[in-house]
Amino acid sequence: LSVLVLFLFNVSLFAREPGVYDFGGFLKDDEVKEISDSLKNIYAEYGKSAVVYITSKNLKNLSRDDFKAFIISKAKQYGVRGLFVFISLNPKMIKVLASKDVKEIYPSSFRKSLEQEMASYFRKKDFKGGIMVIVNALKERLSKAKSAGILQPPASTTAMANKSQAMAKEKKSGSLFGKIILWVVIIFIILFIVQFIRGILQARRANMYPQ
Repeated sequence: LSVLVLFLFNVSLFAREPGVYDFGGFLKDDEVKEISDSLKNIYAEYGKSAVVYITSKNLKNLSRDDFKAFIISKAKQYGVRGLFVFISLNPKMIKVLASKDVKEIYPSSFRKSLEQEMASYFRKKDFKGGIMVIVNALKERLSKAKSAGILQPPASTTAMANKSQAMAKEKKSGSLFGKIILWVVIIFIILFIVQFIRGILQARRANMYPQ
């Protein structure tokens, strides 16, 4: 597999979830889920995202500049705050990009080593193993960066967690209130039906036994 040079990219406002986006049938469904879950766990722990984008689209006819532009456009589209791993099946190519905010954590030598190690797995047809190179390297790299004080979890991660907990409590409270209201309405409907039936029966008795 050919290996390209890294291009830093700006982050889109509409970031996708960390994970594997396989548009080439490169991995099995259970492998996609397993790796995606691992990348989500990394994001939850360290606040840095990673997306693996795989395409079987025919890009052979693109010029060098158009090919670079296509990859960068995908990186921006997915809006990753961390690593964007681009894998093309036609032509066979790997490219690892990094957002500007992780430049210190993921230097060019680190990214180049990832590309080369992934390529070695792919040549042996070990596609899952090649993608797991990313997962294992990120865990090790981010853990060291956190210990060294380089990595500071973004305030937004904590804020989002607190917001999620608050929303869950509010939802639970709202759900309980909604159930109470529902039962009150049901009871009123039952009482209305009972009164209605009682009225009909009384009217029938009155007709059967007129005074």
